[in-house]
Amino acid sequence: MILDPMYGEYRHVIDSMLGAQIIPFELNKEECFRIDADRLIESVRRHRPDLLVLVNPNSPTGQHFPRCEAVRLLDSIPASTWTVIDETYIEYVGREESLESEACKRQKLLVLKSMSKTYALSGMRVGYLIGDPCTVRALAKWIPPWAVSLPAQVAAVEALRDETYYQARYRETSSLRDELTSNLRRNSKITIYPSTANFLLVETRTSAQAIVDAMRESNVFIRNCDSMGERFADRFLRTAVECREANACIADTLFRVTNDRLSK
Repeated sequence: MILDPMYGEYRHVIDSMLGAQIIPFELNKEECFRIDADRLIESVRRHRPDLLVLVNPNSPTGQHFPRCEAVRLLDSIPASTWTVIDETYIEYVGREESLESEACKRQKLLVLKSMSKTYALSGMRVGYLIGDPCTVRALAKWIPPWAVSLPAQVAAVEALRDETYYQARYRETSSLRDELTSNLRRNSKITIYPSTANFLLVETRTSAQAIVDAMRESNVFIRNCDSMGERFADRFLRTAVECREANACIADTLFRVTNDRLSK
């Protein structure tokens, strides 16, 4: 079972690579794509999936599933169901919201942490997994040799040591996200959904791919979200939160492109 919408790589791996059946748990735009814990618990109990995969905060929606609700979910679902939670963006909400400590003591919970985003180490391709020691030892035999380079390991350790620096960056991102949201909301041709991460989900009234292509001509790059949700139907974009100048360029270019397309 996976969320719909959600980061598209999980659907690709589960469906195309593993050949497993996917049960989508649909999130509704009328609820700003928020995860309803009661409805999710009921769905897992009914379908009894072998694996439940969550991205939290979710991508591309930016919605955060609170830790207390996630723990209630874990306490309520069948004991046979494994749960994998991708916490790539959790630091933007607060490290206290992480389920790392729960993963250390729950045998069928794994937490994945990419360091590409919140630690700005995308070029290093480094991350880590947290789980019960017995589970981690069982998984270790599947890790390829030299999975993480020495420079990446050193960079990751140093990043984890510098909590003060990164906390300042998270606060800065939050402020820049609020500014970008306010700027984009002046555009009556789009709808902006609330986010807790370093990106925003945008709904358009015309083809999302056409907007992506038009903005690319101005060297402004945003993403068509069709690969992240079966119901997006070429109407949703995701844009990163950048510096103030870049955010202004994104908002201005999107305003020009959406208004030009809808005026034709």
